[in-house]
Amino acid sequence: MKYEFIKNAPDDYTLKYKDQVINFKSTVDIVTKLQDAIEQGKNKLIFDLAKQGMTIKSLEVETKQDGKTIVDNSNFEALEKNYIQKAQAEVFISVVEELFNKKFTELVVEIGLDESEMEQFGTDLGNILNGTFPSKKTS
Repeated sequence: MKYEFIKNAPDDYTLKYKDQVINFKSTVDIVTKLQDAIEQGKNKLIFDLAKQGMTIKSLEVETKQDGKTIVDNSNFEALEKNYIQKAQAEVFISVVEELFNKKFTELVVEIGLDESEMEQFGTDLGNILNGTFPSKKTS
C-alpha cells in the first residue's frame, strides 16, 4: 500500500504514506473553490470565443433531414468539457498546495506513484475534498 486516506471526523482526514502522516481538513472554502471551477471554465470559454468574434451558436452544426432541422452541439460540448476540466485541474492543484504545502507533482513523486496511481490518488483526494469519502481504504 503506497498511501492511505483515513477519515478521522467529518471533514477531518489523514493522509499516510511511507513515514509521513499529514492531517488535513476539507473546508467550505475548498469545496466552494472546486465547485466554482466549473463556472470559471464555462466563463473562460465564452470570453475566449468572444475574443475570436464567435459565440456558442458559432459552434453549432445545423443539418436538414426529412424536413427537420437538427442542431448538433457536440463541438461546443466537447470544448466546454475541456475548459471545465482545465479550470478544475488548476483549482485542484492550488488546493493541494494549500493543504499539503507542496505541489501536486512533488507529493505524487514523494509517495512514489506511477501515472495510473496518480490519477487514482487525484480522484480519491478530489472525492474527499468534495465530501465523498471512498467507501473503502485506498492504496
